[in-house]
Amino acid sequence: MVACSTVAAAGRRPGLGRMTKAKSIGWAIYVAGFVIWLFGYLSTGHAATFDWDVVAPSWISSFVPNLEAEFGLALMFASMIAIYWRAGRKRP
Repeated sequence: MVACSTVAAAGRRPGLGRMTKAKSIGWAIYVAGFVIWLFGYLSTGHAATFDWDVVAPSWISSFVPNLEAEFGLALMFASMIAIYWRAGRKRP
């Protein structure tokens, strides 16, 4: 049993803990953004910042009816930075 745990620990990369923490923070931001977007999508809320009917097709504008939905969607997109940041970098 001791030999198996030693082999498993030897295969880990040194920066893996930090990457996992960044991904966890990114997923937490994503979940918060989804909850805020869902609240905005299902409620009346405040007026939207952009006139989405003019700027985008109707199928896109139906997803962002108010300010709360815009903020939630922005958080969901921003969370991708923390989730996928290390995926774009070259690995040796």
